[in-house]
Amino acid sequence: MLRFCAIVLSLSLAVCAFPATPSAPGRGLVFLGAEKPAATPPNTPRSASSDSVRLLRMERRLKVVEQALADVCGALVYCDDVALLEREACRMGPVFLDGGFASSRRPLLLRKHLLCVLAERNIVPTPPMHTWTPVRLSDAKPPPSKL
Repeated sequence: MLRFCAIVLSLSLAVCAFPATPSAPGRGLVFLGAEKPAATPPNTPRSASSDSVRLLRMERRLKVVEQALADVCGALVYCDDVALLEREACRMGPVFLDGGFASSRRPLLLRKHLLCVLAERNIVPTPPMHTWTPVRLSDAKPPPSKL
C-alpha cells in the first residue's frame, strides 16, 4: 500500500511540475510547463530587476508544487478505499515482527500518519470534490442482512 502511495505521489508531482531536467550549468532546473528564461551571455552581469523576475517565477512554481502536494495528500487522506483498508487492518489486530509472535505493534495507518506529517509541516490537505447522485428508492438495494 505504501508503495502504491509513493507511486501515486511521484506520478502526480511529475504531471504537475516535476520531471526536472538539468539546464545549462549554473541555471538550476527547468520544470515541465515552465517557460525557459532567455539565455544570457556567460560574462554579462544580471540586473536586479531580472533577479526579482526570476525570484517571482520561482515563487510561482513553488506555489504550484505546494498546491499539487496538498491535492495529492488530500486525495490520499480522504479517499474511501484507503479508509476501507485501514478498517480491515484494524480488525486484523497487532502486526507481529516474525512467526514467533514475540514482538508486535499496532498497525500503522496511512491516513493518520499522513495527517501527522502534514500537520508538522503546516500543510492543509485539500479534500477532493465529491459528486453525489440521487438514488431512487425503487433502484436502491437493501443492505444484506447478517444472519
